[in-house]
Amino acid sequence: MLAVQNLTVKYHQFTAVKGIDFEVKCGEFFGICGPNGSGKSTILRAINGISAYQGDIWLEGQNIKEFSPGERARHIAVLPQHIDLSFAFNVKEMVKMGRYAHQKGLLKSWLSKDEERVNAAMQLTSIEHLAERDITTLSGGEMQRVFLARAIVQEPQLLLLDEPTNHLDIAQQMKLLERIYHLSKSEGLTIIGIFHDLNIAGLFCDRLLMLKDGEVQTIAAPEDALNEPLLESIYESPLIRRDHPKTPAPSINMQRKVNKETMKITRKLAKGQHWEIECYPPMKFLGNQGLRNPFEWKSKILIGKPTDQQASPYVMLNIDGDFESIKWYENREGPFSGEIKIAKKHDDVQCVIVLFDGIIVETDYLKLFQIISCMIAKHIKRPIVDVPVLIGATIQEPRINFKKISSWLETALEIELK
Repeated sequence: MLAVQNLTVKYHQFTAVKGIDFEVKCGEFFGICGPNGSGKSTILRAINGISAYQGDIWLEGQNIKEFSPGERARHIAVLPQHIDLSFAFNVKEMVKMGRYAHQKGLLKSWLSKDEERVNAAMQLTSIEHLAERDITTLSGGEMQRVFLARAIVQEPQLLLLDEPTNHLDIAQQMKLLERIYHLSKSEGLTIIGIFHDLNIAGLFCDRLLMLKDGEVQTIAAPEDALNEPLLESIYESPLIRRDHPKTPAPSINMQRKVNKETMKITRKLAKGQHWEIECYPPMKFLGNQGLRNPFEWKSKILIGKPTDQQASPYVMLNIDGDFESIKWYENREGPFSGEIKIAKKHDDVQCVIVLFDGIIVETDYLKLFQIISCMIAKHIKRPIVDVPVLIGATIQEPRINFKKISSWLETALEIELK
């Protein structure tokens, strides 16, 4: 659909884009990402005919240098990140401007099909109720919907997005991009968008072109393009890549510098109603009870009857009965400040908690959980699923040696669970 070949853009002696090549398929949502000054907007300006360039850009087999301004407007629409308005048009007048490229002759005539296109676009972007409003009185989200409607009535083959969500709140960002994504998939509209937010790019784009210093670093699906080594190379900053918890898409997290803090664990019986274990610094937990997600950061453990977990700062471990009769069996001699806390009532195991001061990778959490479960199964008669098990780690240096902690854990649990 679109083919960019050996594209080079220079500003005086500075080369902003350096001989890049890429293709975009019909109906594809194609993202361009990279740091400031990497050439993202320059590429869009070249495609839209604003910046002079060397190389070739082909749209449906036609070189866009051959397009007249009217032809370009019929083929390509742009949704910019901000628009400077010189006149106070109302919303419908602004949307109708998108039909200008389709009108012919010296005396432009407004046909019924033009009116139908405008009304359909306003309905699709949910701005019919704003038709008579002065454009300058709209919010940022409303304004972007108006200019999306204007782009739609152009009936372009290609829609260019120049950071369209830059000034919008999270809700407005999602609403706008859901509409644009719908146009791509239901109408076959080809979209090329610039994104600073890598999570948004990963959620909506089919493929990503990653730029640095005007050069292509990779072109791939988000799950391949947004990998940690490449991101650190491009952005020169540590970024952590995980999978989105509810959507098959990557999720990128920033990492600030954290000073190492001494691990402190305290335990107390609170008003005879439950036990509290406080952890400092906060720990990343995995357990079979009391967490909404497989891994969560918490600073407190509550052992007793659970309250509303949605609002609770605690890991909630559900145990019945007389809490004053619970006896704690503890081993604080493990490597990496390892601690085991086992709650027993009348020699019956109530819960097992293991805490470390160090970095544990998520796969090692799962291996440790399996070791603990197997050890519990050797010493209790009831199903092990009835015994709360919790593993926590500070995730601060040093990185934990799994072989060391697993060997200590098996030996210590054999003693403490008897």
